[in-house]
Amino acid sequence: MKKMYACWIFLIVVLFTAILYFGYAFIDSISGYQSLEQDMVEAGDFYLSIHKINLSVGEGIIIDSDKLIESKTISSMEVDGDQCKGYIEIKKNINGYDYNAYIKCDKYVTEGYEE
Repeated sequence: MKKMYACWIFLIVVLFTAILYFGYAFIDSISGYQSLEQDMVEAGDFYLSIHKINLSVGEGIIIDSDKLIESKTISSMEVDGDQCKGYIEIKKNINGYDYNAYIKCDKYVTEGYEE
């Protein structure tokens, strides 16, 4: 009976370790894409300031990645050799601006990305 409990405990530990390993591997694999999304948010903010774009409350603008690269507010849309394209939606609210970056790559697509 003790051997059976030991086997079950061992099996649970192995399963738990495998789940943790694959979970961390997945998080590590998408961190570069999430970093690119954050870079696009910062580039969008900078794009608004250098082009002196002022939006009214409730108004929005969409800036695609080609415009960000063209204006040199972002240097590249590549993550570990995976070429991406995308856009950023910027909407003005009472407190400031809301930024939502969307990218599409061969190995990753931001949830909510629309072509």
